[in-house]
Amino acid sequence: MRDTYGDHSTTKFSEDMKDRNLGHQQTFQSDNRSKADIINIANQSSRKQIQSMLQEMSICGLFNRMKPQSKEHKFWNTQPVIQNNEKIEKFGPIELEPNFFRREPYKLPNGYIWHSCNLSNVDTKDFQDVYQLLADFYIEDDDSQFRFLYSKEFLHWALCIPGYYEDWHLGIKLEENNKLVAFISAIPNKVRIHNSKLLVVIVNYLCIHKKLRSKRLAPVLVKEITRRVRCRGIFQAIYTCGKDLTMPFAACQYWHRSLNPKKLYEIGFSQLTRNMTISRAIKLYRVPSDHVLSGFRPATIDDAPQILKLFEEYHYKYKDISDDKYNNLIDYDTINHDISLATKAYDTIKDTSFGDKLIIHPIFDLEMIKHIFINIPEVITSYVRVNHEGNITDLFSFFCINSTVLNNPRHKLFKAAYGFYNIANTCTITELYNEALIIAYKQKYDVFNVLDIHNNSEILDSLKFVRGSGMLRYYIFNWQVPLLSSKNIYIYLF
Repeated sequence: MRDTYGDHSTTKFSEDMKDRNLGHQQTFQSDNRSKADIINIANQSSRKQIQSMLQEMSICGLFNRMKPQSKEHKFWNTQPVIQNNEKIEKFGPIELEPNFFRREPYKLPNGYIWHSCNLSNVDTKDFQDVYQLLADFYIEDDDSQFRFLYSKEFLHWALCIPGYYEDWHLGIKLEENNKLVAFISAIPNKVRIHNSKLLVVIVNYLCIHKKLRSKRLAPVLVKEITRRVRCRGIFQAIYTCGKDLTMPFAACQYWHRSLNPKKLYEIGFSQLTRNMTISRAIKLYRVPSDHVLSGFRPATIDDAPQILKLFEEYHYKYKDISDDKYNNLIDYDTINHDISLATKAYDTIKDTSFGDKLIIHPIFDLEMIKHIFINIPEVITSYVRVNHEGNITDLFSFFCINSTVLNNPRHKLFKAAYGFYNIANTCTITELYNEALIIAYKQKYDVFNVLDIHNNSEILDSLKFVRGSGMLRYYIFNWQVPLLSSKNIYIYLF
């Protein structure tokens, strides 16, 4: 899983670059239609027809690339999720009678006990245990060169959002010595999915001690966290994975922009082609020192109301439904999942070509804005652009995830910035990301990673991003969503 530095003008990057889920590689086949086909169509079709065909290619290509990977899954094929080879043509819940669920905790094998982790403070024993478990056993690449190393401050930011519950930070301990050997988390998030707004949980950080992975603890962890979430009246979840589970509703590509080519080469993250030297790579990926745009500054807590308004206007701009529907979204939580009312959430879709419209995005409130967009060193960086009237017009943000470098005498760690939510109103998205790259470089990051969700694909070539080795698949629990392009989603799991 290495990247090859080559002549960027001809995009000769022939090998793999580490993706967000270290170790999950997938090879995707290209669509059968050639550029010549598109040119021929251009001679006889309107711009709208061309755009429609390109969207169709994107969706069909995504489906065809996933289809060969589809296989039976002992656990997920029994769950209320979109199944392999299932054609979805409507939005809405899968199960309509959520009151019929287990009330008692699932039974663990002898010698294991459930434990709700107290992560309210980074100094608690539970926090240290969770941190160490993830540091030792969370996602590692196939070659055992790198492993994610989430800082305690990052984990607190990601897991202790407004409205979190301690018993959704779920652990499994050994009864004999009280040692934490497995963990999974769920955090509440309000989202819009097409014509509905609903409270879901984001399920993340599933981690099991390496020596216990034959015990089939993962399915029981998922079932127990699902049960606990259902006990509080939430019946949908969003989660991602680099592997094929069942049919995802979208698959997104990771792209990488080198900020420190020399270090990435030395740690084995990247390699050189015959026509490339370290000095040439450094020159090729040099980040400009001067900002092109003016008016940017770090976001502060006082900016939260304006940032919230910025997102509300932005989401409205890219809505996929009529003004009337958008202003009267079906509140799937207010109707309390009643069968007769829940069916209102169903919306059959005849044309699944949504262009650049957003089908899924978060619905922020003021407290969430204050939590996730206010700067924390080595965790989250957020900048806003302020005009002469003092109004915020644009925003860029990225978060930090370190990785441990294994078995390397020169380097023990490398820093990766991950593109987060961005809004470009008075500049292009490329200009906005260029400012983010400058800030990330000044903060000593080694690489800048982005997913090709929403409009991120517009920045990739001009800012010298390189395609990663794998795809990040988006899944949803107990909700039907037609297969979407990565352009149609704007939600990050962190």
